[in-house]
Amino acid sequence: MYRWLLLLLLPFLGCVGQRQIYPLPKGEHAVGVQAGGPLIRLNQTTLPIPLSAVYGAVGLGKGLLVDGGIHTTALLYQTIFIDPGVQKTWNFPNGLRPGLNTGFRMNTLTDLQARD
Repeated sequence: MYRWLLLLLLPFLGCVGQRQIYPLPKGEHAVGVQAGGPLIRLNQTTLPIPLSAVYGAVGLGKGLLVDGGIHTTALLYQTIFIDPGVQKTWNFPNGLRPGLNTGFRMNTLTDLQARD
């Protein structure tokens, strides 16, 4: 039974960076900005492609938090790109023992450009 469930969920699994390394206490809020992006090669010149986002998070207690961001670079191209998510911290790092976080994130895009 569990094997079929795992096979069903496998296409939806992936890796994603977490914005908060440690969970927020219940009711605490955080706001942040992300910036970075890949380098591309164009006409023998390496150019950075800027990717940026503004995000917020709120702690729900017991190692659980909810966060979400809006990607500001996508807005320049008339696309709304938001990524709500949830993160759970199962144990904290202690000495040589690593911590364990799991999370779920949904990436949603909406094109605002007019179509002919």
